[in-house]
Amino acid sequence: MPEEKRFITLGEVKPIIEALKDKYPDKFYAVNPDTIVSIAVENKPRPNSKKEEITIKGIKPPTSLLTSKEYILFLYLSDWETWTEGQRIIHVARTIYRISDEGGGKLVKPNIEDNSVFLNTFGLGYEDKEDVPNILEKEIEWKDCFGTSEEESDDDQPAGDDFEDNDFVEEDSTTEEEDGS
Repeated sequence: MPEEKRFITLGEVKPIIEALKDKYPDKFYAVNPDTIVSIAVENKPRPNSKKEEITIKGIKPPTSLLTSKEYILFLYLSDWETWTEGQRIIHVARTIYRISDEGGGKLVKPNIEDNSVFLNTFGLGYEDKEDVPNILEKEIEWKDCFGTSEEESDDDQPAGDDFEDNDFVEEDSTTEEEDGS
């Protein structure tokens, strides 16, 4: 009979989450470190079939009645122990970036725009590179989904907001007289 997974809480993650929120409040504004617990499988390596190194789950009712935590980060201790400090931080950052500003265990579905912030900033395969920068020690110029940095962006409005609603609506040129009304 195969050995069952043994889980431990991984207290090393909370200080990373707190530091990310402090250093990058505009990126992690929805994150409350006190509502997140990190759980690691300590006795087995991550199976090759499991792609994500860290996953996040929201805690919702009725389970939320049993704890003050709203989110659980799941990972394998074998991964954590082999990562550099920079890799640990970037994995945690990418994972908690999914926390919804609605809170309450809600997550933003992974999408290309959210992932592109990390891809545009750090490059393809960034999380697996041993030389990924420690984003808590190095100043990072975050690049949005369009590849522009915050400094390059001259406005805070999403793309398309510079058009008026009627820019895409053709007005009916028929007058009341022509219409027969």
